[in-house]
Amino acid sequence: IVFSVSHFLPLSLSLSLSVSLSVFVSLLLSFSVSASLLPLPLPPDYIDGEGGWSNWSPCSVTCGNGNQKRTRSCGYACSATESRTCDMPLCPGIEDAYKTAATEVSLLAGTDEFNATELFGVDTDSCERWMNCKSEFLKKYMTKVSNDLPCCPCSYPTEVAYNTADVPDPSTRRDFRWKDASGPKEKLEIYKPTARYCIRSMLTLESTTLAAQHCCYNDNMKLITRGKGAGTPNLISNEFSADLHYKVDILPWIICKGDWSRYNQARPPNNGQKCPDNPLDEDYLKQVEEAWEF
Repeated sequence: IVFSVSHFLPLSLSLSLSVSLSVFVSLLLSFSVSASLLPLPLPPDYIDGEGGWSNWSPCSVTCGNGNQKRTRSCGYACSATESRTCDMPLCPGIEDAYKTAATEVSLLAGTDEFNATELFGVDTDSCERWMNCKSEFLKKYMTKVSNDLPCCPCSYPTEVAYNTADVPDPSTRRDFRWKDASGPKEKLEIYKPTARYCIRSMLTLESTTLAAQHCCYNDNMKLITRGKGAGTPNLISNEFSADLHYKVDILPWIICKGDWSRYNQARPPNNGQKCPDNPLDEDYLKQVEEAWEF
C-alpha cells in the first residue's frame, strides 16, 4: 500500500505510520488464513458415517411375487438402498394360468382329484416305501419333469438376488425365469446345509408339469452338485401351492429323518450343464459317512 502523505509529514511520524500499517496488514492476512482453515458449517440434516436402516417398504405387489426396499444414510448427500423379494398370496386365477400343467397332472394320474400324498407315493410311515415307489404315474411325471425343467447354472446368477430374472439355458436354448430361494423361509440351514444361496425356476404358461428346478450354491457361488447342500427338483412348485409343495417335496425329507443320501437317490440333484463336482471327493465322502452313521 503506497501513501503519499509522507511528503507532508515529519520523517519520524511517517516511519511510525508505515510500521503501523505493516502490522495491520500482517494481522489481517493472518486472520484471513486462519479463517480459511476453519471447517465449514454442516447442513442440519448431515449424518456423520452410516445411519441405521429404515423399515422395509410395503411389498410392491398385493399378490404374487414382488420386492421391498429400505434405505439408510451413508454420509452427506449419500444414501444406500437394499432390496429383497417378498411373496404374497397367489393372485386370483393362478390355477387357471397354469391350467395346462394342472390338467396334465390330472390326466397322468388318471383321476380328477389331486391327492398329492397318494399320487406321489408319500408314505408318512416309511422312507423306504417312498424311495421304492415306482407307480406308472410317477415314472411318466418324472420324465416330463426332466424334459420340462431348465438345467442348474454352474454359478449363482447374481441378477436374481433382488428380483426375478431370465437366465439362458444352453441345453434347451431358451430363457427361463428364476427367483432367489435363499431367504429365511427356505430354512437352508436345515434342509440344505452347506448351501449359501439357492434359486428356483418359475412356472411358465407353457409348463407341462407343476414342477420347479431347485439349485443351490456354496460361499463361492459355485453349484453344489452333490451332497447334503445340493438342490433337488421340486415336483410341485411352491409358486403353485405351498401346501402341496410341502407334502410332496418337504415331507419325504422329514420322514427320511433328513437323510439326504436316501432322499437324493429318489430326487437326484441336477447337473445337466456338467459343472465340476462340488464338493470335492474328500468332503463328499465325509458327508456320506456322516449320513450313514446318523
